[in-house]
Amino acid sequence: GFSRAVALSELLRDPKIDIVYVASANSSHAEHCLGALRAGKHVLCEKPLTLTSTEADELFAEAESRKRLLVDGTYTACLPAMSVLRANLNCLGEITHIEIHKKIRTSISHVNPIINSRELGGGLFDGAGSYSTHALCVIFGAAAVLSLSSDEVE
Repeated sequence: GFSRAVALSELLRDPKIDIVYVASANSSHAEHCLGALRAGKHVLCEKPLTLTSTEADELFAEAESRKRLLVDGTYTACLPAMSVLRANLNCLGEITHIEIHKKIRTSISHVNPIINSRELGGGLFDGAGSYSTHALCVIFGAAAVLSLSSDEVE
């Protein structure tokens, strides 16, 4: 740990630091992750990893070229329940339709401007809706998720 605040550039130069956790505004994730990778650090980044697939491709290429670990912080894929669900899908028969309902308290958007600020990479999906999508992709595979829609968002 640090006993004082340091600038990101100072943190990235520190040889005692092997891994960086990026939890800045969504709009800064790509820049901060790229800087950490170029500094030879492994990276755990809060979701969303980037705002565009081009930025993500650049990060993955950089991580691969430097043999560094780059992962997003969407923890739900690592929960034991996900393994149980995947292992028991065949017991359910053919699944043709799934609905996931996630309650999102819009009152928090007034106290945390990052949640709604498109300039900072926020918005309803990036703020919380990605968890449901991620769960579907982990359980069924990304190719099985054909469409997403929001309905009755409060």
